Parts: sequence; structure tokens; C-alpha cells
Amino acid sequence: MRVLVIDDEAVFLDTLVARLKLRGLEVHGCQDAGKGLDLLKSQPFDVVVLDVSMPEINGLEALEMIKKEKPALPVILLTGHASLASAARGKQMGAFDYLMKPLPIDDLTDRIEEACQKF
Repeated sequence: MRVLVIDDEAVFLDTLVARLKLRGLEVHGCQDAGKGLDLLKSQPFDVVVLDVSMPEINGLEALEMIKKEKPALPVILLTGHASLASAARGKQMGAFDYLMKPLPIDDLTDRIEEACQKF
């Protein structure tokens, strides 16, 4: 499975990418939503793990752009600042799931695998 992780928190991003790779996933990380969106145009991915709270282009804006270009691509939203409104909005916009940081890595890998199987 090819996974793209987009998160502006460098330490969290590096740790998450490393831990997913240890579980046998092919993972690419981007600290910037714009760069992540560019990478999606040039390379195939099976799932995107996307932070909601980011500067410039936030996760919901990036989700909207992803769904316009690749409507079937599953996107898992991550946030450290959950709100029912943003969770509901993300699901309405087509997010596969909305998860709270920090989360057990096994929970995330299970959701990634499930997203890939459903799409």
C-alpha cells in the first residue's frame, strides 16, 4: 500500500512515516499541503492521511481539492483539535475517517488497510 501523509508538525510527521514504514507500508511524507497535492498529481497513492489544522491550506481545503481530482481516493483526517463540526464536515466532504491525535499506530494502520480494501 502506498500512503501519503501530510502534516505540518515535522516531528509527528517523521515519527508517523517511520512507524508506518516499519509496518511494511510504502509511505511518503509532506509537511505542506500544497506539496502533498502536487505529489498526488505525479504519483499514485492508495490512501492519504491528512492533518486538519495546517497553515495556508488546511486539511478540509486539501480534502476538497483531493476529492475533485481523485474522488475515489480514501482520505483519513487526523486532528489534535477535534470538533464535531469539522468531523461532520470532513465526513460530508468524503473523508473515509476522522481520527484524534495521538492515536495508537495499530489503530491507524487498521484504518489504512480498511480504507484500501474498500476502494
